[in-house]
This record gives sequence, C-alpha cells and structure tokens, in this order.
Amino acid sequence: MTVSYNQRGLYFNGHHSQEFGLVETTDDSIGMPAKNKYTVSLVGSNSVLDLSNLYGPTYAERTIQKTFICNQAMWTPSAQYSLWTAVVNWLMGPDEKTELIDDVMDDWHYLAEVQEAPTFKEGLHVATITVSFTAYPFRIKNDAEFDDVWDTFAFETDVAQETSFDTSGRNAGVLVNIGVANVAIQVTTSAALTMTINGTDYALSKGANADSELVLMPGENAIDFTGSGTATVSWHQEVI
Repeated sequence: MTVSYNQRGLYFNGHHSQEFGLVETTDDSIGMPAKNKYTVSLVGSNSVLDLSNLYGPTYAERTIQKTFICNQAMWTPSAQYSLWTAVVNWLMGPDEKTELIDDVMDDWHYLAEVQEAPTFKEGLHVATITVSFTAYPFRIKNDAEFDDVWDTFAFETDVAQETSFDTSGRNAGVLVNIGVANVAIQVTTSAALTMTINGTDYALSKGANADSELVLMPGENAIDFTGSGTATVSWHQEVI
C-alpha cells in the first residue's frame, strides 16, 4: 500500500474526506463503464445481429474504489471505532446517486452511491477503510457549455462554440457534443419558438425548456430556430 502525502481526497455528501482525518492511498481505482451489447444469434448463420445501437449506445455503471488510512493519531481502538462510525454514516447516508468530486480532477464530478458495505481493517496504530462507489457511467463537467474561462478550458478536447442565438437574425447553427452518448440539454427562450435538431422539430415555450427528447447526439448537431426571440442552449459535457 502506498500513501499519497499530498492530502488529496474526495468530496461527497456535503463533506470532504479530509474533514475526517482520512489520508487517501494510491490503491484506488476509477473503473471504466462497459458497453451494453444486445445481440441476437441468427438461425443458420455464424453471424449475430447487433441491436445495441437501435436507440443509441448505452453503457453500464462504473465502480470507483477508494482506500483511506485513518488519522494516525487515532491509535486507540475506541477512537478508531468512533471515527469509523462517523465515516460510515457519511458514506452510506445518501439513498441515491450523489455528486462525488475527486481532487485529482475537480473540474468534473461523478454521480455515485455507496451500495456495498465498506470494509474496515484495524491495525496496531492505524486503520484503513476501503469503500466502493457505484456510479453513473459518465464523468460530468461542473461548468455548463460554453465555458471559455482560460483556466478551465481544455484546449485538447473542449469546443469553442456559440450557445446563445438571436433567432430573428441568425437562426441556424451547429452544436458539438464531445461525449460518446446522447446528452440532455436545456433551452431557455424569450418567446415561444420552434427548435429543429438534426431535422426533428421541438416546440418550445417561453422560459426554460427541458425534456427527455431534447438531446444532442455525439458529434455535430445541426440546429435551427423558427420564430422571433432569443434562445440559449445549456448542457454539461459527459465523457468517459
């Protein structure tokens, strides 16, 4: 086991791990999501029919595992178990996926929940806690598109794109989703408008519009507006 002495950790359920005196080790694992594949064997053929992309690719949940060393000053068994109680209640409190921010990449967050029981190993002068989070497949950027702040803009992956439109002037545009799966968007308008995304029309009311069908596909998405007013499209990048 190797200890990371830069005091990195994670934020979850309203608290940072450092608040409990936990020191993160390097024995952690950020699991990657697997693809969900749906195939049918064809009778009389060696081929299989892949139905996975019928409604777009889908991915399985990912697992994030972290191991912490308890504050080395907590050398008595009673102190260790007192800390253990506080930590377990912190980790297992949420009953649904909650924002998790890893210090290693704090511009992004995961949606995660502790579903399996954490493990606690008591030592002579130290104790370790290992916890596994079950998480939504994708890592989500904290700032919505378009973030052109110099310190947070990633020149290797981010796209400088216009997300606000004056529909009485320039109606058409292109929005780029850098992820590998559909991402939900919110469209805020100053008047009732019709938005066309990749040839499909969506009626928008004045104000904020969010619907399960309002999504951007991976890559470039052609958009257009019909009507007079302004429209701002907002979403958060989701990447593996």
